Amino acid sequence: MRCISGTLSFIMAVRKRLYIDGNWIGRLAFDACDASLNWLDVASLSMAVGTAPGINACYFGLFDADDPESETRIRSLQAALTPEGVSFHLRSEIVSSMECTRCGHGWEHHPDRALAADLALTIAADAAADIFDAAFVLTDPATVSALQRHVVSRYPQKTIIAPDLSAVDLMDHRLSARVSLASGVILHRPWSWAPPAFGRRTERPSSRPLSADPRNIG
Repeated sequence: MRCISGTLSFIMAVRKRLYIDGNWIGRLAFDACDASLNWLDVASLSMAVGTAPGINACYFGLFDADDPESETRIRSLQAALTPEGVSFHLRSEIVSSMECTRCGHGWEHHPDRALAADLALTIAADAAADIFDAAFVLTDPATVSALQRHVVSRYPQKTIIAPDLSAVDLMDHRLSARVSLASGVILHRPWSWAPPAFGRRTERPSSRPLSADPRNIG
């Protein structure tokens, strides 16, 4: 685990919050050729990165508005995780053209960048509202570095932590193919998020814990 700011003793602070960039998880799954990594067990992951006991997590995700299956997948994950206390922040994945009404300059609006901005702004707002002492952030390291500079410069008592996870690590933190809710509803893992039948690239070597090297890169 890479500690971006603060000390290991501070990580023991009571108020911890986990922020998950679902688009980043999706890229790890894509690179590993294992879509089942998207079917994320946040309760298990929370324990692994150190935010347990209890789940206090936010998941930021995208879906393709032109692809009903894409929205079905993310809504299934939302239905499975919301009862566990995970809040969802979702965006429609549409690349739209924008134009300045004054100068006529045009540009494209990319949803993945907007999602990263949503995550960063939410963490900054939560820091300002004093919601957490330590924020565990699963996203692109470049995003975390910029966020660390912003938050810690304003709230030096707070800590931003970037768990150093890989696709291999996520293999131990997937929901089962069938998820039974307290309401009696049974959710099934989306078929397009099934594990690969052959050629698994996320095959786990000898068992190892998540990295716990507290290197300060702030």
